[in-house]
Amino acid sequence: MQNNTGNPNFIIIPKASDKIYGFLCNDSKHGFTEKDGSTYIYWPTVTHYVEAKKFEGTQYEHTIRKAGTVTQVRILSREREVRITTRDVSNCDSIDKCKIYGNRDTRIYIKPTWEAEMKHHLRTAITAKFKQNTSIYNLLIATSPLIIEGIGDINTMVATILMEFRENALNS
Repeated sequence: MQNNTGNPNFIIIPKASDKIYGFLCNDSKHGFTEKDGSTYIYWPTVTHYVEAKKFEGTQYEHTIRKAGTVTQVRILSREREVRITTRDVSNCDSIDKCKIYGNRDTRIYIKPTWEAEMKHHLRTAITAKFKQNTSIYNLLIATSPLIIEGIGDINTMVATILMEFRENALNS
């Protein structure tokens, strides 16, 4: 496999549309299932899973999981700041502004433990994606010994998880 950086030792996580390494991207259409109690739930992409888990246990989690595209997922999970006219500021940063998800009518809030749980959910989704999709599992193994890198906080976490997963797979 050729890398995508010009440097023979590195791969930078590209967009899902990249013909060689797009499978590394969280947006790639390599879905997976997760067992939730006695039910198996299908997730179309890692992005669907991770963004929906911000709202775990709510109907909004289901709404995001069912979104048709990653673009729709990003729109649904985008934070918005709105002015609040009530005096209930229990979930707000200030008396007249509040960060919400969804729309003004639904006022959905991200779960308070999200930041602490994000890496766990990312690892769960990436692991399931590669374990359940043999073709990309083999492609990931074939990237060895190249170093996978990401640009930005999330992609840096993704790259670290991919490298750890690949290393564990090679050593098992």
